Amino acid sequence: MSCLRAPLAGVTAWAPGVFGEEQWRQWAAGAHPVDLAAAVVQPSSVDAMLRRRLNPLARATLAVAERLLPHGEAARVVYASRHGDLRRTLDLLESLAEEQPLSPTAFSLSVHNALPGLWSMLRGDRSAGLALAAGEESFCWGLVEAMAQALAFPQERVLLLYADEPLPGPYASFETQHSPPLAVGLIFGAAAPQALELTWRTQRRAGTGVAAWAFLKSWFGPESRGQWQATNRCWGWGVQ
Repeated sequence: MSCLRAPLAGVTAWAPGVFGEEQWRQWAAGAHPVDLAAAVVQPSSVDAMLRRRLNPLARATLAVAERLLPHGEAARVVYASRHGDLRRTLDLLESLAEEQPLSPTAFSLSVHNALPGLWSMLRGDRSAGLALAAGEESFCWGLVEAMAQALAFPQERVLLLYADEPLPGPYASFETQHSPPLAVGLIFGAAAPQALELTWRTQRRAGTGVAAWAFLKSWFGPESRGQWQATNRCWGWGVQ
């Protein structure tokens, strides 16, 4: 079994109709459902022209980041997403199929590291940034990377952002994890009042649900520990 333990300063998340600690605690208790018709939260640090170019999940992810890291404060960034902005990629592919010119802006925002790069430019923060995709375990390996960086660079804060949404259009039939759009943020730092312990071990069983949702259930619920089963691994976490 492998284990990491790193100081954790805060967690926040957004899903349609759920934003803010109290609403998430109500959700974890089963009293506040996700509302797919709810409006998307908007980041205050992004001007209206740029917001129009971002998809709803990207806007929500930046709003989550703002909650954890006030403007003017620096942090290393780890961005994890299984699919990234696949809707924009699909639009580009359809333009190619129709022999239409591609939008340079759409292309620049479709790459997997677009969001951490945009965050860096908006903040004027030259701290290291990294984007990763690890299939169904993207959230968990994002945790591993962010916690490892927090331990390797104890004088710097590390911001983990995770975002994913259902597969669009013709890709929907390949969906293996059905989940509403979700953006999650965690901030690690040496001065944090608590620590997150993460464990993982090889265990070949059928996967269960989505890791990020399981993590939020344990974080905002009454239990201090939780676990999630991937196809080849069992992940566990606890707050100390």
